[in-house]
Amino acid sequence: MDKLPPELWRLILRYACVPLTEDVIINEISQGIRVQGAEISFSPGYRTKRFVILTCRAWARIAIPYLYDLIAVPYEIKHRIPDLLQIIPKTIPKFLQDDSAEPPTYGRFVKAIVVDKITAPELLDIISHCPNVRWIYGPPLHVEAGPQWTAVQTSLASLRHLEALQMSWAQSREQTFELATPIPRLSSLKFVRTHFQYRLGIGNILPLFEMPMIRQLAIDCGYVGIPGYQDEVLLRFLERHGSKLDALFISGFYQPASKRIDIPLLCPHLTHLAVFVPWALCTSEDEHILLPSHPTLNELSITFFSHRDLSSRSQVNGGRRKVLEAIQRRNFPMLRRVHCQRFSMNERDREVERSGRILRLPLWWKRLMQAWEEDGIKFCLLSDESEVTLQAVCENFPFEE
Repeated sequence: MDKLPPELWRLILRYACVPLTEDVIINEISQGIRVQGAEISFSPGYRTKRFVILTCRAWARIAIPYLYDLIAVPYEIKHRIPDLLQIIPKTIPKFLQDDSAEPPTYGRFVKAIVVDKITAPELLDIISHCPNVRWIYGPPLHVEAGPQWTAVQTSLASLRHLEALQMSWAQSREQTFELATPIPRLSSLKFVRTHFQYRLGIGNILPLFEMPMIRQLAIDCGYVGIPGYQDEVLLRFLERHGSKLDALFISGFYQPASKRIDIPLLCPHLTHLAVFVPWALCTSEDEHILLPSHPTLNELSITFFSHRDLSSRSQVNGGRRKVLEAIQRRNFPMLRRVHCQRFSMNERDREVERSGRILRLPLWWKRLMQAWEEDGIKFCLLSDESEVTLQAVCENFPFEE
């Protein structure tokens, strides 16, 4: 049994303890760049892992690291964090120790931290005992400017294996988070999700760290009281890091005002782009299209778009319609899929019952879907990747010019 390679044991445990933490991390990052407000929903499999550990010492040596690789603290048990902080610094049994230079504690096994509510001192304490963390998922963190903020920057920068960070800072208007000199580096970070909600006192992390390995960015845009704030922060980040990105998700009803957010120029290597609504890809003033074409994009997700938006003339006139009509093979040579939130055929009956009228779609949309099918571009639902065909749409919705 001891001669089985670790890869086989990982497959066995993945079958017995679905899902393993590494699978949760991969899935959450994938969903984080495609779906607005995707919730983490999984069972850590603690019960099954304990049974595996109790089988024998050989199995325990393999399974114990998987039992402690995830710190998950839902809101309803946030009071258990002090208990957790007493466990992770404890020394592991001798039969689990090796020649590693890391302290032989349970904290070395932790790969992911998922919390619904946590204080800055608690997070600092957890990180100090968990050098191998790959993923941190948390709510807006209340951080005091000054020494506490410096400690948070230093602590995050010390995580040499951190690949994904989904967090923002809760701050008052009076607080200013000064940039450290030199700017701390998140040297292994590949995915970040943060907020642009300055008015609500939620600060984003984009300007505060160097991210040389960043590949995927998701930003949640809420109401901002400062004109141009979102444009300026996003533009500065994309000017520094856009050429490294292969995935970008801009959620919320955000519509840029600046033509300088030229996505093909700033992010020339994107393979996946997700926006909340089509008009997030044109400027608010003159409806200048920010994504007229792209050489490498193969997936475009419009996460809050449905057939209802097409039935409202106010939503598809002008630049908003131009954004959709530009999505064609001649402008996007590598495009394979266009995703939407819903395009349900069952909505027709409910529309009739509610308003006494039949939902009608514009003819230009029919022509666009026909062009997609001819060019091999699939129109799919985000939820299950099922394809919405032109034939099905024509059978359920009438069209009008």
